[in-house]
Amino acid sequence: MSRDELSRLMGDALADPELIREAMTLTDRPGLEAFVRGRGYALTPGEMDEVWELACKALGGGAGATDAARWRLTTVGNAHLAPQD
Repeated sequence: MSRDELSRLMGDALADPELIREAMTLTDRPGLEAFVRGRGYALTPGEMDEVWELACKALGGGAGATDAARWRLTTVGNAHLAPQD
């Protein structure tokens, strides 16, 4: 898959707080992989590595907002998302 699939996952996660809440209950990589595949995303092993690394940092408190923002800009780009309620 191209990075478009990873971009789609990140865009969907940013637009859907319920998806984020559910993802925050995951405790291990197999669970994360099942969660991602179960929602129809087909990530390459390298892309899944990126998602796992970001999840570990974000959920473990190791990464700041700057790291997450930098990752989003390099992965998704700087396209504006539609306003959310």
